Amino acid sequence: MSSLQSRQARQNNRILFVKYLPFDVSSKTLYDLFGKFGAIQQIRLGNSPTTRGNAFVVYEIPDDANRAMAKLNGYQLSHRSITVLPFVPSRVYKKADLDARRARLDAVAESHGVQTDDLEA
Repeated sequence: MSSLQSRQARQNNRILFVKYLPFDVSSKTLYDLFGKFGAIQQIRLGNSPTTRGNAFVVYEIPDDANRAMAKLNGYQLSHRSITVLPFVPSRVYKKADLDARRARLDAVAESHGVQTDDLEA
């Protein structure tokens, strides 16, 4: 994907990735804050140790998402400066691909009797 295509995909994106949220933030607080910019289809708030402080906000219309991102990036919420970014699916797929490659490597190493602990050093 070229940089122009990537930029256009981000501009047409209805999904925002929000990070550096306070751990005690509620969905209602996020609906109230992000709902000022347009109709929200869904908010997914991270609740595991690795996803706490992150959320996905899905708008009905991409322009609403762009306005929210422009206005709320750097917004102070409970003394924390939040970061609002367009959701980029390719980053998620790259991580999943890396995990799959790691699993294949471990399987090959095991079949040849190689300790994977030795490979990580």
